[in-house]
Amino acid sequence: MDKSRFILNESLGFLLARVHWALKTRFTRNLRELLPGMTPEQFAVLCRLWERDGLAQCEIAECIHKDMGNITRIVDALEEKGYVRRAFDPKDRRRRIVSLTEWARDVEKDLSRHAVHCRNKVFSCFDEAEYATFAELLNRLYDHLEKENEECS
Repeated sequence: MDKSRFILNESLGFLLARVHWALKTRFTRNLRELLPGMTPEQFAVLCRLWERDGLAQCEIAECIHKDMGNITRIVDALEEKGYVRRAFDPKDRRRRIVSLTEWARDVEKDLSRHAVHCRNKVFSCFDEAEYATFAELLNRLYDHLEKENEECS
């Protein structure tokens, strides 16, 4: 690696962005086969709600790293498709609580199984130890960046 010049194809940021694009494209196509119209962002919201139902929209935004405008559009689409419903928080009428419908709970098993199958296929180029190491390194980098971002604030 030539450290005196910036070479795009050696930039980890560029490489991560390129891989993210390829993963999202692949996952979008795979989701369409199972549920036409479902997006990876909608799936991410459903995953968070399967983990903990009844989150406020601002909590969803924070935990999937989207701004409130995006979350509103994603939740609008999920509500229109019958996956979620919104209600005002009885403790704070400014907050909207998002809850899963029965139908969304019913499709969790199939969607999760499909996502696991896709993940296993995509990452079949890694053995289990490499996958675990890669995940650990990405989480460590994320934590480092979060800490630096907090220090800069």
